[in-house]
Amino acid sequence: MLDALLDKIVNSLSLPAEVVSALTSEKSSTLKYILSTISYYEKGRWYNTKRNAESINVNYEELADYYQNGLVLACKYNDEPVTDFE
Repeated sequence: MLDALLDKIVNSLSLPAEVVSALTSEKSSTLKYILSTISYYEKGRWYNTKRNAESINVNYEELADYYQNGLVLACKYNDEPVTDFE
């Protein structure tokens, strides 16, 4: 049921086909690996995070910096304060 709801929400947005596929499909892609790496990182699943990062040629040791930079950019994009991340 949740998968059907996610499909409906994602398909109602104006997202590129590659993003829709990464969010809703079982098919492997680089973007799907990036999204799952972020999800593993957020959940503290370090083994999975490292394994995924290596599979997409992302330096695991630099992943925290990339994540923090992404949070800062998202806050700036949404005109939110970024002092919590910097």
